[in-house]
Amino acid sequence: MRDSVRSLLTIQCSPFLSPLSYNRAPSGDSASSLLTMKAYMCVICGYVYEEEKGDPASGIVAGTKWEDVPLSWRCPDCGAGKEDFEMVEV
Repeated sequence: MRDSVRSLLTIQCSPFLSPLSYNRAPSGDSASSLLTMKAYMCVICGYVYEEEKGDPASGIVAGTKWEDVPLSWRCPDCGAGKEDFEMVEV
């Protein structure tokens, strides 16, 4: 009996079979924020601003929504303004 219980526990605790540790979707605020992160492409040069990544070189931290990027921000590749960006699917 002990061997069969030990065998069952080994199978149930195996990291290769555990749906809890490998197939878990993000939960709470992180899940909803990941679903709402968008990307915007410069129509001049093709640079893509991703809200999830931000633009740290320009002082825009990761997670900054497009509407919170200041109007003074410029495309790091060509210098175009926010008006030259369109939302794209990533």
